[in-house]
Amino acid sequence: MLSTIHLDRMSQHIISESTLSFPSSLISAPDSSETIKKRKHRILIVDDEPALLEIARLFLEKSGNIEAICCSSALEGLSLLLSESFDAIVSDFDMPDVNGIEFLSCLRSNGYNIPFILFTGRGREEVVIEALNRGASYYIRKGGSPKAQFTELSHVIHQAVIKNRYEEKIRESERLIYSIFHHLPDPAYAIDTRGCVLAWNHGMEELTGVNSGNIIGKSDYSEKIPFYASSKIAVADTLIHSGVTPPDSWTILEEREGMIIAEVNNPDSCLPLPVTFRVKSTHLYDPEGCIIGAIESFRDVSREKQIQADLSQVNHYHRTLIETHIDPLVTISHDLTIWDVNAATENMIGFSRTFLIGTDISRWFLDPDEIRTICNELLYGENHVSGYPLILKCKGKNQKIFLYATSCPGLDGKVSRIFAELHEPIPFS
Repeated sequence: MLSTIHLDRMSQHIISESTLSFPSSLISAPDSSETIKKRKHRILIVDDEPALLEIARLFLEKSGNIEAICCSSALEGLSLLLSESFDAIVSDFDMPDVNGIEFLSCLRSNGYNIPFILFTGRGREEVVIEALNRGASYYIRKGGSPKAQFTELSHVIHQAVIKNRYEEKIRESERLIYSIFHHLPDPAYAIDTRGCVLAWNHGMEELTGVNSGNIIGKSDYSEKIPFYASSKIAVADTLIHSGVTPPDSWTILEEREGMIIAEVNNPDSCLPLPVTFRVKSTHLYDPEGCIIGAIESFRDVSREKQIQADLSQVNHYHRTLIETHIDPLVTISHDLTIWDVNAATENMIGFSRTFLIGTDISRWFLDPDEIRTICNELLYGENHVSGYPLILKCKGKNQKIFLYATSCPGLDGKVSRIFAELHEPIPFS
């Protein structure tokens, strides 16, 4: 099913979604055309006529891109194939013990997909038909001008070997993509433009309880996916068919040509708990660049969304505490710039929070060196300062304050910020 898919584009979707890391060499493009064509062809010639073997070897090796290994029987050829590798086989038909077609049948039944060229004096039509039916790549009849005959054989060998090398590269790519696809940690599937399932990985089997063998080739896949069961519409459907409208329960995070990323939240699904899935759907292309379907993958982001919600709630709570505090509060970064202030600080200094954040803390004190010294002690020595008198430069006036400050360690245990309160003197009656 996957043989018609543009493998480079499919691998880009798969790897971008995966938490696994694959070496770049595994997903690199196949060898260039020039590399495949220039590689020397190693050929096994099988014929029971010693003179013809020698003539064939001389003619074929004359071109410079063929290495010919000769043997006088199919049994000897089979023995050589067990210990050596060849790019193609040229075999006679009429040989004692095992003829050319029996030799070919033995190869194919044992999994050898090597190009096989039947080179024989037998020209009967039934021999040709049987050879091709058994998996022969080409048939050439012996006879005529030796030069013309072996020139044709050399040309056919080159064609057969190059074709086989390209096909093997494609098979390798397909095996790799299949392996990656089915070992993704995230559920993923692929459909064609008719909506028929092309691929359904192990993650999809676990998510839906549907075995790949029971869904591939069918078009009712959306009914099997828990959060699509009610709408019967998948993100991939909206990507392939422009007239399909996404349900209101989806949140489209990103949409561009050939790709949609959405969050699908369906609390009414048959899953044990409400979940949110981040869904990525991208077009599948054939080698000519035509759209032939879509691949879609899912990632459960429910935990991530809950953490974000909890963090937002905590941040809101902290912000509320800071803003409702009666005294001015200032957070100072490690580089001694203002990181945050509350409304009381804005009121005291006379400038907005937006204006104050990012400015150097020393700018706002009458003695800039003094505040810098205090801050550096808090960053690199003292843990806190209590009631230190300073003069704050406010809008239109100078204000005496008492500084209460403490150093704040980050996650690594090192001091990253200073938290300070600016107290006005308490008036005495």
